[in-house]
Amino acid sequence: TAAAPEGTGTEIAAVLVVQLLSALASLLAWAACFKAVADGYLGRDPSVGRSLRFGLPKILRLLGLAIVTGIMVAVGFLGIIIGALFVAALVILSPAALLFERIGVFSAIGRSFELVRGRYWAIVLLVLVIFLAFLVIGVLFGGILGAIAGAAGSEDETAGAIVSFLSNTALTAVTTPLFAAIVTVLYFDQ
Repeated sequence: TAAAPEGTGTEIAAVLVVQLLSALASLLAWAACFKAVADGYLGRDPSVGRSLRFGLPKILRLLGLAIVTGIMVAVGFLGIIIGALFVAALVILSPAALLFERIGVFSAIGRSFELVRGRYWAIVLLVLVIFLAFLVIGVLFGGILGAIAGAAGSEDETAGAIVSFLSNTALTAVTTPLFAAIVTVLYFDQ
């Protein structure tokens, strides 16, 4: 019989089962460790058996807790990204204000707030588009230079560092003038 191709449904199911069992075992160990530490702290002798018996009936609740708190952390992370987007929209014109109005750091930030007022949501959208465009450009540059390094057959760390440096330099050479052009035009159009 021929071997099943990689990534078949059976292999995927096996990996999922192993991951689930691993997660459940980790949760049991977590609960048991909490019990053992609590016992020791409260002056009782910790016992492996008692700690495992304590943790076993709580595994499903711990799994639910892990899922809910994981979602909360993911939402919080997304909130950080969205918050950063909103702050970036407020300060996007500060470099132009600092350079063209000959004002200080905090005055430039304040001036950017003034210039953005009334067009905030349009600028938030613009910042999002800039971020996504630069992300695509970065992936393209990294992919092209990575493919070149792969085609050259080099797998050592020095070659990887050189590829990373060249990719970042090329990316900066493209994105810096683009960003400056976008912000300058936006500044003068306010």
